[in-house]
Amino acid sequence: MLQATRFVVGPVGCFALGRQPVQRHHHGKFAPEGDFAVSMSGILLKAVAAKDAQRLRDSVLRANFTPGASVYDGDEDHGTLHIGALFGDLFVGVATVSHSPFPGGSSQQAWRLRGMAILPAWQRKGLGSRLVEACLRHANDHGATMIWCSARSEAFSFYESFGFRVLGPLRKREGYGDMEFAFMTLSPTCSCL
Repeated sequence: MLQATRFVVGPVGCFALGRQPVQRHHHGKFAPEGDFAVSMSGILLKAVAAKDAQRLRDSVLRANFTPGASVYDGDEDHGTLHIGALFGDLFVGVATVSHSPFPGGSSQQAWRLRGMAILPAWQRKGLGSRLVEACLRHANDHGATMIWCSARSEAFSFYESFGFRVLGPLRKREGYGDMEFAFMTLSPTCSCL
């Protein structure tokens, strides 16, 4: 059984970070289930403003670009979630999910996961998984029938651990050198899940 985060709305709209058993695609949903278990001490997941998400994305994902390069279409749309990870006053990670049709697709309820940025000292500690789980839950709660992302080839196995599948060819993007990307999709009704 996989692990996922249980989110509890606190007095200031924050999400407490913890772990619990989950079946990632239970009854066509992306939601965790089961009893609350171990907590990740000191980390708080909280909805953050688009401008704060953009600043962290700029510093981690687009350090060699002009400031403001990580302002995305949909950042300010109703329903978009920028989920931040905080350790005390330190903003250490962020991911964004927004309603966004898949390129060339027809799904009215497609949501895009993007802008996952975690400070280097906090990477590879499980924080990215917690951010993705929060985004999947939010999209599911808003009726997602598909969730998609554009991922670096080095990150494919990370997203595949959530049930995402590579869709289409590898491609290079301007400003990213030899780095290759591909679209990845997740659907609760897909036969591969």
